[in-house]
Amino acid sequence: MPIHRRSLAGGPYTRLVTDVRPTELPPEIPADTSVEAWKFQMAALRRLSLEQRSRYWSELQSEMDAAQRGAIHRKYPDLDERTAMALLVQRRHGRELAQAVYPEIDLSRLR
Repeated sequence: MPIHRRSLAGGPYTRLVTDVRPTELPPEIPADTSVEAWKFQMAALRRLSLEQRSRYWSELQSEMDAAQRGAIHRKYPDLDERTAMALLVQRRHGRELAQAVYPEIDLSRLR
C-alpha cells in the first residue's frame, strides 16, 4: 500500500495519503472516495433532471461562497466588505484580475 504526500489546495502544507486504489483510476475520483461510492454518487446525479442539477450546483456554490467569505472574515475580522470581496476575487481568480477590478485596494498585505 503506497503512501505519498499530496499538497493541500496547492499550498505548502501536505498530508499523508494512503492510496489503496488502483493507479489506473481517473484523477477526478477523490483520494478519500471509494470507487463504489463514486459510482453511486455519479448515478444519483445522472438521475436528476437538468433543473435539479442546476439547483444543486447553485446551492453548492452558495455554500462554498459562504465558507470562503467566512474564512476571510475569521482571518481578517476588521476588513470592510469591499476589501473582503477583493480578497475573495484574488483567491479565486488571481491577483491580476483582483487588481483590475479593485485598483484602489492594496491586497499585498493580505493572503
